[in-house]
Amino acid sequence: MKRIFRIFLLAGLLMIEYETGVRQRQTIPEEKGVETAHISCDIEGETRKPVQYKYMADLLGPRGFLDEENTIFWQDFYDSYSIGLERDVEYHIPICIQDSLEDYFTLRDSNERLWHPKDIYCMFYDNRTIEMEEEELEMLFLQNGYELSICQGECKDYQVRFLQYRQKDSHLLYPERIIMQTWDDWHIYVQEITGPMQRKVMDLISVDDRENPIIIVHTTSLTRDYVSEEELSFWEFNGNFWSLVPMELEIKYTEYVLGRNPEPGNMEDLNLIRYPDGIAFRTVVQPSNAGGGIFYLQADQMEEIEKNRSFQFTMFQKSLDVIDLVVPNEMGYIRFEIR
Repeated sequence: MKRIFRIFLLAGLLMIEYETGVRQRQTIPEEKGVETAHISCDIEGETRKPVQYKYMADLLGPRGFLDEENTIFWQDFYDSYSIGLERDVEYHIPICIQDSLEDYFTLRDSNERLWHPKDIYCMFYDNRTIEMEEEELEMLFLQNGYELSICQGECKDYQVRFLQYRQKDSHLLYPERIIMQTWDDWHIYVQEITGPMQRKVMDLISVDDRENPIIIVHTTSLTRDYVSEEELSFWEFNGNFWSLVPMELEIKYTEYVLGRNPEPGNMEDLNLIRYPDGIAFRTVVQPSNAGGGIFYLQADQMEEIEKNRSFQFTMFQKSLDVIDLVVPNEMGYIRFEIR
């Protein structure tokens, strides 16, 4: 009789625990292709649940691209050129939350590294990195021997930012790693987009008037032949990850020439290279002036003109022998109309 009474008492306690505890937490269903860490997520969204991606080949092909032969991500980097660099975007960053943010800067025991790596990019699943001020996060990296730069924006209900870092005093001009960190009230998504070409994310704008929001990302890059380029790439978020997608833009180039009114520029001067998921263009070289100086125009800042409809680059005029000048907006720009 006492045993039966204890069983009913235990069942009652469990029911009380369910009513007071479990219902206060958000239940997130497991989906095919998504592996989630066992970290609670409360209803206020103060603790977000990390999401790791699997089975990307089923959705994007074996390397994470809709068209791996024709993409802005590596352009023609591998054409007639042999180099041991992977052709993919990394969607499989391990989830290994640490007690201290400083712990992410040191590896586990070497015997565990191959099976359960603890590296810097794992920390971006950590809610603390979101709660910190950007300057505080940059200082954390600096104190641990790295330089960090951050580019952040909003897209629909998501916050998205690019975290780019390299070792302090590195001889490289561009970041060693580029990580995309995305979050909403419930989840954190992380992927690495470090490509074979050297590049740095400069700015982004969002296009969110469609079912799957898109961000247009401006990067400055260095080709395999060490030629400076500016790039635009188009990233779509499908609810779990960002992927490069096709997008159509109408481009107009207006040029300023000293002593003349603004006039349509020669599009061939931009050396445009179009890819389904992006555009690459180079510096515009202007004719020599009377003193023999060479001027050239370089894309500077990307700014939105009309939400979801148009944006443009202001042009920065440079010379090897005179002071750099910023060309006024209405006198020199590349404008993009979103179709």
